[in-house]
Amino acid sequence: MGIAQGLKALNDTMEKVASSQTDRPKSEWVKLAPNETQEIRFLQEVDADSKFYSEKNGLVLAASEHTKPGDYRTKAVCSLDDEGRCYGCERHQADYKEGWKARTRLYANVLIGSGKDAQVAILSQGFSGKSITPNLLQAAEAFGGITKTIFSIKRIGSGTDTSYSLFPKGQDESFDPESYELFDLEQVAVRKVPYAEQSAFFNGGDAEVFESTQDLADTW
Repeated sequence: MGIAQGLKALNDTMEKVASSQTDRPKSEWVKLAPNETQEIRFLQEVDADSKFYSEKNGLVLAASEHTKPGDYRTKAVCSLDDEGRCYGCERHQADYKEGWKARTRLYANVLIGSGKDAQVAILSQGFSGKSITPNLLQAAEAFGGITKTIFSIKRIGSGTDTSYSLFPKGQDESFDPESYELFDLEQVAVRKVPYAEQSAFFNGGDAEVFESTQDLADTW
């Protein structure tokens, strides 16, 4: 249903949105305090041509998303390519200053921390120079992949002056990413909302909140 009109149709749409927000798989997200540094291992490659690619673990995910202005936790994947229409795109075209511009983010299953304290979590990063993404892509080219490299990730600064850095610490050919249970990124990291339900999703007040590394400073 591309268009909904009338009280019953609108109530049906609200029910669909609400039901889609229940029984979601639980997830863990990478959270770094200001100026905190952690060891990090990537459990997925950025390209299937990598010599370390695992069909079982798959690839990291990039998603173009619209975020509700003033509520960075409420966001959904842009539907323009799939449906030819997108609520966020329409709002952005109506007012370029309102804050609806789509932004692309990288999501990846990682092992954060070291030793017994290490845990599988989802890493969320943008694509700007304030994120780790440019360095991660460079590392993938330099090392032929990222899952055999031990990295150090650091959050620098706080508030609106936040950025992240990534440094390779060494190689570990014995590391087996397939020995860990991963989160389904398309199920728990991103939200795909049909165009007919997007207005209710963004404006209904009950949109699901995703906790991630993103905070109010991460609008790049």
